Amino acid sequence: MCYNVRMAKRSTMTVSMTPRQKSLVEGLVRSGRYQSSSEVMRDALRALEEREEARKAAVERVRRMIAEGSAQADRGEGRPASQVFADLRRRVRGVRRKAG
Repeated sequence: MCYNVRMAKRSTMTVSMTPRQKSLVEGLVRSGRYQSSSEVMRDALRALEEREEARKAAVERVRRMIAEGSAQADRGEGRPASQVFADLRRRVRGVRRKAG
């Protein structure tokens, strides 16, 4: 007998979905890719969880970059905004030339 700890603790929840979403779930089960609508939903939630973790990591990276930039500015390592914008305009022109 095989026992899967992850499968042991489950609870039930009723969710509402659009007809299109319901059709998608039913189609995935009919295709044989999933054995049940619950399996489809668990897989979807795992993907959502991964996406949320990636979003949190991205937010944390941005926060670290902001803190680093702020510390650099406090040390006088910044560049004037006019210079930054001039550099950006040059980059945009270069990209447009390559694309054009």
